[in-house]
Amino acid sequence: MARVLIVEDNPQCRALAERILVLAAKHDVISAGTPQEALDAFAAHQPQLVIMDLALRSSVTGKDLTAQFKRSPYPPKILALSAFTEAFCAEQALAAGADKFMAKPYSPKDFLETVASLLA
Repeated sequence: MARVLIVEDNPQCRALAERILVLAAKHDVISAGTPQEALDAFAAHQPQLVIMDLALRSSVTGKDLTAQFKRSPYPPKILALSAFTEAFCAEQALAAGADKFMAKPYSPKDFLETVASLLA
């Protein structure tokens, strides 16, 4: 069981990801809907994995948070998510420090397999 931080400003998407990770994989999940909540949760819980929506409705983007989390003393693995599937979104996420990119919507099976590979 790993500690996972979900950063997603859409409450339905956040709840779905949380449900999949808790029910199917028994992970300890913390979720955040804003960049500030994400920063606070990251500092308080030091997750092994951050699942990050790249298109947060804020002046602080998912790419900004990804870069910041990767500079921490114990950087987590980061799975970047986006409904924008253009190749440059994936390239920008990986350049910011994300370990993997996944397009939304995703199947629960693919999501769990990707999370498992990052935590292996």
